[in-house]
Amino acid sequence: MVCLAAVVVTSLVVVGAMAVTRSDVPRRPRPAAAQVTDLGRRIPLGPDFDAPWMIIQTHGCGYPNYVGGFRHPDRQTCRMIVLLGNPGPATIHLTERFPELIDDTGGGHDAVLQTAEPLPTLFPGRRVAPLIVKYGMPKERRPVRLEGRLVPGGPVVRVLL
Repeated sequence: MVCLAAVVVTSLVVVGAMAVTRSDVPRRPRPAAAQVTDLGRRIPLGPDFDAPWMIIQTHGCGYPNYVGGFRHPDRQTCRMIVLLGNPGPATIHLTERFPELIDDTGGGHDAVLQTAEPLPTLFPGRRVAPLIVKYGMPKERRPVRLEGRLVPGGPVVRVLL
């Protein structure tokens, strides 16, 4: 019994000494959590295994924005490079408009120029690469996500940028 008490007391002394010696060690700040993004990820455009898909390869903002042929000083153009594919056996007709770009205030911006208008039809076993989609938005805004349907009657797609 005396031996057990000695072990407990010794353990408490050792733990207390470690806490005192560790309290003056400067702690490094924890790294900020990596921002979650869907860039480069295959986004299904339907619930089936062989549903068509979309990949946003890159996005970038800060390009000049032109309105009526003149450069707008308070706006920027954001550009997305997109791949679309259809691994299934059926032809997929896409919606007439690409999803909205949602900014950091929740404001939505429509696609203003696409490399193919209207959106291309996805034939079985084919992909469209690259599709360049552009958006105009105020210079002080930052893009957060794309949101909308690409397949009529399909799910709403949300792509974090």
